[in-house]
Amino acid sequence: GTPMWQLAQGREAMVRKEREAKEAQAGDVLNVESEAGGFRSVLWVSKMVGDKYEDAKVRGPRRKKRAEAIQDGLDLRSACRDAPKDMKLEAAQKRSVELLFTTWPPQELPRDDYVYQEEVEKPMRQRLARKPRGTGWQRVGDKEFFRHCSAPMAFDPVKGRYLKVDSVTNSYVDCDMPHDPIEYPLVVNTGASLVGQTDEDLNAPDRPRSMLLKELVKTGAAMKTPLFFLDQPAACYALFDGVRGGAAVEWCSKHFHTKLLPQLSASITSWHDPDLRDLFQSILAELDVQLVQQAGCCWEGVSVSIALLLGDRLVVASLGGTHALVIGPNGSWRALDGRHSPVSTEEQKRIKALGAEIEGEASGCGVVQ
Repeated sequence: GTPMWQLAQGREAMVRKEREAKEAQAGDVLNVESEAGGFRSVLWVSKMVGDKYEDAKVRGPRRKKRAEAIQDGLDLRSACRDAPKDMKLEAAQKRSVELLFTTWPPQELPRDDYVYQEEVEKPMRQRLARKPRGTGWQRVGDKEFFRHCSAPMAFDPVKGRYLKVDSVTNSYVDCDMPHDPIEYPLVVNTGASLVGQTDEDLNAPDRPRSMLLKELVKTGAAMKTPLFFLDQPAACYALFDGVRGGAAVEWCSKHFHTKLLPQLSASITSWHDPDLRDLFQSILAELDVQLVQQAGCCWEGVSVSIALLLGDRLVVASLGGTHALVIGPNGSWRALDGRHSPVSTEEQKRIKALGAEIEGEASGCGVVQ
């Protein structure tokens, strides 16, 4: 038979080979991802602790051009690899902060089709491909299969497929890859107040209403509409002002969130700016159709302003006579919305194109009929 010392050497060689294969799956991997109409570099930094991997992500700033994001990534990777073994993540994180204030000269930018992937990254890329994106995933027993804690979703790492539960067949079907959310270091304070000359003003039926959703992710989880894929902080604020009565403004203020949350939850990928514009238009159109069907509301109207905060983006929409203002530290301000009034020349053209008439147009204070 084979001598014991040869068997021991064979086992040692096998253990060493397995260890080297595992260590090859740690290191750094660079990706460039499209996000919100722009591009962002993402550097994965990994190290082994015992027999487990500790993976961390370092993101560069959002750029308009892909070449800028590639250059950010190359810079992050260089900072990571030049650092001592125990300081690689900290070095990349420090450089990512510096990149927020960096503007690349055109002559330093690579081509858009520049190949930044390296052969040495291949083992780690393959391992990360078997890992679901985002947080909240749990392995199903000992199987190579993951389910999400708060969403009807699953991930098959063997085939690299994301799955969702079909509402009709109650079986898994393919779906898009979820957005990997970013938590930005922002502090947001919110509040609402109503000012009137008398107590009657504050209790009037047609008084303005406000809606504050300070934490969309938690609100969505409570209402069974998962929003775990939204960038943080995620919040929504809306102001509703009644026209010719208070029944319509009361109804809209109570039903706006029932339209917003399901539509946000319907798409788990990154919300681009044009998508958010379409989202607002869809919600307001749906509210408008349902409003005229409510008793006591068909002859009334509502003006609304909405502010949706997703990470480092604030998207504002307005309709009617409400306005959204940005006030600077020095007291200067500017309006973020257009002028929705018959006095506006642009609004007059839109109104007439819809077949409506404006009474009192000549006096400069018209009313739409």
